[in-house]
Amino acid sequence: MNSKKLFFSLTLLLSLFTWTAKAITMTVGTTGADFPTLKAAFDAINANAGGVYTGVVTLQIIDNTSEPTTVPAQLDASPNWTSVNIYPTVTGKTINGNLDFPLILFNGASKVTIDGRLHASTGKVTGSTRDLIITNTMVSANSSTIKFNTGASNNIVKYCVIKGSSKADYNGTINFASNGNSNNSINNNLITNADNANRPQNSIVSMGVNTANDNNTISDNDFANCINSAYQSRAIRMTTLNTNWTISGNSFYETADIVPTASTAITIMEIGTAGHTISGNFIGGTAAKCGGSPMTKTADEDNAFSAISLNTGTDVTSITKIENNTIQNIKWSNLGVGIFTGFSFVGSNFSATGNTIGAITGTGSITYTAADGGRVYVFNISNSGGGTTNI
Repeated sequence: MNSKKLFFSLTLLLSLFTWTAKAITMTVGTTGADFPTLKAAFDAINANAGGVYTGVVTLQIIDNTSEPTTVPAQLDASPNWTSVNIYPTVTGKTINGNLDFPLILFNGASKVTIDGRLHASTGKVTGSTRDLIITNTMVSANSSTIKFNTGASNNIVKYCVIKGSSKADYNGTINFASNGNSNNSINNNLITNADNANRPQNSIVSMGVNTANDNNTISDNDFANCINSAYQSRAIRMTTLNTNWTISGNSFYETADIVPTASTAITIMEIGTAGHTISGNFIGGTAAKCGGSPMTKTADEDNAFSAISLNTGTDVTSITKIENNTIQNIKWSNLGVGIFTGFSFVGSNFSATGNTIGAITGTGSITYTAADGGRVYVFNISNSGGGTTNI
């Protein structure tokens, strides 16, 4: 082949590559947008009529949406697009719904990013704060705000305000469900209640089915007002088939007094499997990083408290690391003898290092009041499965 033919062949190949590397940008909002709701946009992407939703798909939120109440905004796995980016180009917008389902359902979808920071129409990030509010106002056992299901992986939700008031032991504002939802990241969000009268029973729940939910990251979020006054409550609950999670840099606090209506247990993090890293989290106060006045629970009922509760069973192959967490600025009162526990470890292979419970100087960082017989455990340890416990 002579040089002219070679040049022509390379030019043709480059032209074909440029032609196939497609991208499409659409707008979402009640008025003036390509789609009135996120559901309508997801439906169009799933259908891919005319083959236009390929390559990088961008959805720009330009107005509030009111999502349909009968079905979730569901994005399915697809070989057509390579990634989906969702972000606001107008400040203070809300994706809102009142669904007895998930508001947003990633059904096997991967490489989706919801970035709540303000962007220019070109896609350039122009803001640094949480500027997109995602809310499911329904109070029910089936409601959640974001659900990962059927292998939804490599997704990112960041810099959003995520509100929910789900009421079930097995569900939460953010729900990692069945069949291997892995390598997802929830970071720099405010995760809070949708209804002051109905705080969520759980904020993040992961219950793997068939295949483990693996290598997910929950980092640098604020969990505010996540304790339910009437039901057993956790901010983060992980049960079966979860492996290698990182939970780091999060703050857990309550901006108003907890006034319970039942004598139920309250746990900030309940972890039921092994092999995770839980580090640099802050539990207590009325603001981030244990700031403000004390997190206060009144003595109306008798409520046991655990900051971090870990049960790894008999798994001696994986070590769970609890490092550099801070528990302080808490005022807890009980009607009866409900126990106050900093760290509860049951099972095998724990390492807890560099954690702070209370304050190095002064008094009153944590106060506990209960009837005669009430107890406080800084560590409550039962190494029942072998392996090594390092405190």
